[in-house]
Amino acid sequence: MCDRNLSTALTSFPDSRLKGIIINFCQIPEQINDLENQLQQGDAHTQRILRKLKFDYKKARSALTAELYRIARKAVKCYIETFKNEYEGLLNEIIAESLNLICTELELKPEKTLEENISIWIDQTRRFRYRWLDIVNNNQHRRIEDRLFDVLQEIVAKQEQGFTLQEFVNQTKVKETRLQSQGTEAQAQEFLQKQVNECNGTIITGKNGEIIYQFEPERVRLTPQQEHGKQTRIQPISIDTPIGENEEETLVDVVLTTGGDCGQTLNEIEKQELENQSTLRQKILEYIKEDPQKKLMRSHPTNKLECNCKYLIEQVKKNGHNKQTFAQIARDFNINYQTLKSHYNRKCLPMIYLKTLELYSHKITKKHQTEYEDKDEIFLRHINEDPDKKLSSCRLENINAQILAKRLLPIFGEKTSMTKLQEEYNISRDRLDRFWQLNVLSLLSKIVIELDEDLAFLKLIK
Repeated sequence: MCDRNLSTALTSFPDSRLKGIIINFCQIPEQINDLENQLQQGDAHTQRILRKLKFDYKKARSALTAELYRIARKAVKCYIETFKNEYEGLLNEIIAESLNLICTELELKPEKTLEENISIWIDQTRRFRYRWLDIVNNNQHRRIEDRLFDVLQEIVAKQEQGFTLQEFVNQTKVKETRLQSQGTEAQAQEFLQKQVNECNGTIITGKNGEIIYQFEPERVRLTPQQEHGKQTRIQPISIDTPIGENEEETLVDVVLTTGGDCGQTLNEIEKQELENQSTLRQKILEYIKEDPQKKLMRSHPTNKLECNCKYLIEQVKKNGHNKQTFAQIARDFNINYQTLKSHYNRKCLPMIYLKTLELYSHKITKKHQTEYEDKDEIFLRHINEDPDKKLSSCRLENINAQILAKRLLPIFGEKTSMTKLQEEYNISRDRLDRFWQLNVLSLLSKIVIELDEDLAFLKLIK
């Protein structure tokens, strides 16, 4: 049944296919109900009208379902292929709820388009984005437990007589489970207590009064179902996996994507949440928006002041990182396409990459005298150990990203000049610069975003 307020509000919107679909979907059931109440036995004419109305209603429902799927997918996206099933399951649930409630609960704001109103309603009232984040957050929690279970299996195999809580905590640090220093013991103790119950472990008191955990190695095993869940668990977005339909997106695209044409929904719905928990991604967005030192605005192709890095990045955010976007900008400013793309890649992106590293920790890019913080230690350990071998496999002849990071980033000590590296590795300065700007900085930026998100998600288990 169509709420009278919705019917009235719809009249203020211009005629459109979407408007017609909603009106039909909400009003036809009332007409069917009225006719069924009036129907008398043998009334063939009314029966024909009823059949026609029921057919029209099915068409309207199918059309509205398709529109809601389209709008919802634009508002909240899933970029991780291994998590598509969970996303689709939640999406189906959201659409089913929306179909049942749209006629009575949808409130329209005249200053926005009809599609924007529905997008905000799906996000805010139906809480699509937050329910999706809950799924991802819970998965991150499970990923941390997966890591801790790996540590447990290793320490049980080595120390059959048992181990203390502190020994387990120390091993988690060695294996880089990324537990935060504050609350680490409490997290580890909670995990071990759970495993004592599930794996039939025992807790005894040592000679010095310390608590010792004992497990039989053959019992510290995952069931086939648990092993399958671990193997199919969502992993962090691979730092070298193309994202999006055109498979051209860079770090900037990953950072800036907020939901396609309905991107404004993020600002309206998540503003308060992002103020309370400013992630690295959000800090980058704020930096691009404010451009406090006007570095982005001052960087532009010769005599094309308006075609500056701030403008280019905003256009990529709005229209996507694809050939069409850059071709249109090139036409608008009467500039060679390759010149434009080269400026974006060689000037704009490196500024964002370096700013991303600085926002994670200013000690990465600038000399410092203060002690390292937890996040600095995590970054240093990740670069030194290169656990996923992403840095060492990113190569230019006989030099790789790991070597350059350790030679050029101040956090590792005295910075080596590019000229010295050029001579040492017998690589032209231009090729070395390009490799550093386009490959290494991009890789490092994606790494710190993943590290930052891991730290943020760990708050969930404290």
